[in-house]
Amino acid sequence: TQDALIDLYIPKAAEWRGMAWMTSDLDFASVTVGALRLQALLGEAANGLNHSQADMTNVLHALVVVPEAEQHFLGASVVAAQLRRLGCDVSVSINESQQQVVDRVEHDHPDMVLFSCARAAALETTRGTVKKIRHIGDPAPVLALGGAYGGCTDGIKKQTGVDLVTNTAKDVVGFATKRQKALGPR
Repeated sequence: TQDALIDLYIPKAAEWRGMAWMTSDLDFASVTVGALRLQALLGEAANGLNHSQADMTNVLHALVVVPEAEQHFLGASVVAAQLRRLGCDVSVSINESQQQVVDRVEHDHPDMVLFSCARAAALETTRGTVKKIRHIGDPAPVLALGGAYGGCTDGIKKQTGVDLVTNTAKDVVGFATKRQKALGPR
């Protein structure tokens, strides 16, 4: 099914390609072409989904961010597809500066901002962006971190200032839904 492609097969295939790259079992061209094929497959699977016809006044708005200088896009595309399947309106920011991301948050007022971090260097960028977003106003959107560093929760939440660290889109939607109910209508 499309759900299994998006949630299981594409992420596992991408993970395998990344590991093969790290061990020099695949060359750069093979990894790149494979990632592009997985991206195309993801697009086909996402287009075949039955998007829930939720009441548009209750739709959660999400911004998925691949921080500046990160070199990945497939994981962010997977989480964006998962969020859309959950009925969210999703925008994606890839390699924008901290200020561009902050400006988008200030202008669009998303309910949640999800950072996809694959490298330790991105954690510092994310920390700075989170700090600036928190200064925009109250309430700040739910701020979540996922990706390769999403599995290493020891101290990452405190280091970056996010609300939660997870690699599960449903966790972020659940957190945002609870916060929205607690805060009442905006």
